[in-house]
Amino acid sequence: MLEIDKSLNLVIPITRNDETKIYIHATPIRYEFFEKYWKVLGKTYAEFTHHGFDSLTGPSLAAICLKDVAENTARTQSTNWWQGDDGVGGKTGLMAEIRRLSNVLTLSGVGEWATTPLQVAFDQNHITEKERRKAENLLVFFTVVSLVAPEADGPKLVKGMAYVYELQTTLLNSTEFANSLKTSTTGGSSGKKPPAS
Repeated sequence: MLEIDKSLNLVIPITRNDETKIYIHATPIRYEFFEKYWKVLGKTYAEFTHHGFDSLTGPSLAAICLKDVAENTARTQSTNWWQGDDGVGGKTGLMAEIRRLSNVLTLSGVGEWATTPLQVAFDQNHITEKERRKAENLLVFFTVVSLVAPEADGPKLVKGMAYVYELQTTLLNSTEFANSLKTSTTGGSSGKKPPAS
């Protein structure tokens, strides 16, 4: 049974068109980031509940919902919470922090996994646009429900998301998780192919 622990890391397995698999390993944002962006995170969770965005639908549109909420939440008389370097979408903002705490693991040799920061993978086009959208939506949904949802609802939402999207949670950091893959996978393709959506 999956338990939510604020120190748990999220692992997003992605099966590519050539049947190889990559993993995106993400650690939770620090509490100081939650304190800075609590209003936007709280309003985003309220949007999830108001529109019925649950573990099935929420993870496919969470980043879009967060952006919409941030753009429609005033920060000052002339700016909203999406704008500015430290706005949700800014280079030092919430989305940047979520990406900074995430790494992409790719098979670089027989049983050897290379680690690349998620933002670098985006910048160097190692991640397709479809993979980027999937990753950002899953990361935002996990972030929002882990930090904002009531204790009784958070575990259900994360368990549902993990089941539907074939995700994992782990206490291992990205290096430890990569090392665990060396012993649990062989060759180029690992794991089963997810069902077609």
